[in-house]
Amino acid sequence: MTTLRLALLLMLILLLLAAPARAAPAAVITVNTLADLDTDDAFCTLREAIIASNTQAAYHGCAAGGDLTAINISVTGTIGLSDPLPAFTSDVIITGPGSGMSDLVISGAGKYQVFNITSPLNVTVQNLTLEKGYGAESAPGAGIIANGGVLTIKGAAFRESRGDSRDGGAAVRGDGTTIHISGHSYGPIRRMRSSPPPPTISSWCAPTAAWASTPTARPRTHSRSAAAG
Repeated sequence: MTTLRLALLLMLILLLLAAPARAAPAAVITVNTLADLDTDDAFCTLREAIIASNTQAAYHGCAAGGDLTAINISVTGTIGLSDPLPAFTSDVIITGPGSGMSDLVISGAGKYQVFNITSPLNVTVQNLTLEKGYGAESAPGAGIIANGGVLTIKGAAFRESRGDSRDGGAAVRGDGTTIHISGHSYGPIRRMRSSPPPPTISSWCAPTAAWASTPTARPRTHSRSAAAG
């Protein structure tokens, strides 16, 4: 009997060792204000949440991030940027407060890129609107700029953004990035200093990106003064 128990125990240990490792659960940071501040108080702003995610440590009113961080924005309205947001340096999922695009708007105020992903990461942006982003000639990607990795966009809108680069990316720019899009809406957006390309999803980004697009929202009509880029 003892031999049988030992054999069963050994089999159980071998099965546990052979089982695939489960992915670590995401650390959760809740953004609870529309303010765009970096202040040590009880509130967690989007700016502070990105810092906490990048450093994997509690920061001001924000909980600590992790290897994968879920930044959940619990407030509705518009977050107007007063400076460029910190670039992402760790995997992150950013989710707006509702199931649609209109409850939460992040505005670049016509001066700043909204999201900057500087290294190959896995980033998801969902259930929100990015508007009035600006991509300079030297920094294309008014809404989102990604460098490698995987970018997933779900139920997000891009509007009133501008890119001055000849390489495009008035909404999204990816260099060597695999980009998955579903349930999106965009427009009007425009690219400067070149003739407007057809209003297709692939025109959002430089051709070095790989696209896997499953749109469920029909793009809005472009105005005469604004075309996708």
